[in-house]
Amino acid sequence: MPINIVRYEEGHVQAVKRLNARLAAAGETWRFPEHTLSHWLPDEPGQEIVEHYFVAVDGDEVRGGYILKWQPFWTSNGLQRVCTLYLPLSEGIIHPAFKLLGLTLVRDALKRNALAFCLGMGGAVRPLPQTLKMLGWQVHDVPFFYLPLRAGPFLRHLRPLQTRAPVRLAAHLAAATGLGALGLAVVKGFRRAAGGIRASVSFEQVERFDSWANEVWQAARDGFLLCADRGMESLNRQSRDEGPQVFWRHAGGFAH
Repeated sequence: MPINIVRYEEGHVQAVKRLNARLAAAGETWRFPEHTLSHWLPDEPGQEIVEHYFVAVDGDEVRGGYILKWQPFWTSNGLQRVCTLYLPLSEGIIHPAFKLLGLTLVRDALKRNALAFCLGMGGAVRPLPQTLKMLGWQVHDVPFFYLPLRAGPFLRHLRPLQTRAPVRLAAHLAAATGLGALGLAVVKGFRRAAGGIRASVSFEQVERFDSWANEVWQAARDGFLLCADRGMESLNRQSRDEGPQVFWRHAGGFAH
């Protein structure tokens, strides 16, 4: 029986749970959502930024799936709907009979949106970017800069620190003993010492993004060949469950 890739519906949930159980039994940490609608970006009338879930159905079983996040992007041809493709998950990672399903999932996503892209794949040597290379995609390493605010939750929940038992144990010990908090304080101290720009920057907390966000977006977007819509409506849509937002002011401009 051929595998069909379709929108995720309530009738597939039990099969997805069985798929997740098979992955767990094989020692894999990846799981497909066991709910059919996105909690973050549900497909609601009139909304452009939404998430769609798709599953690969094989008779009574689900062998994999993926998620598409639809969002307007500013391009050289004006605003276009672009998709972020993430969590393409295939039972092929534990069963050789489905080793080509990953390729099928990506091809199916491209049929739905030819401008789809992936981000945050863990490096170019990981299986997903290698699969994308086989399909002719360009794969580039993108620097990711961040600073944790609280060491404990960061060390206990960051996925790359949880994949191997020795690393996970060390991370949890650092969180429990305060060594992680001490290390984070040292890093923050060095950043403050080198941050001369702080003298000209002020921070404000806002409940939502208003028209000033549109002004910044429209003034800046022509400087990019490709950029996700950062207008007021898009920002409010994606941050609606995150509580008050912080933006900074510098030289007459704003940023989130």
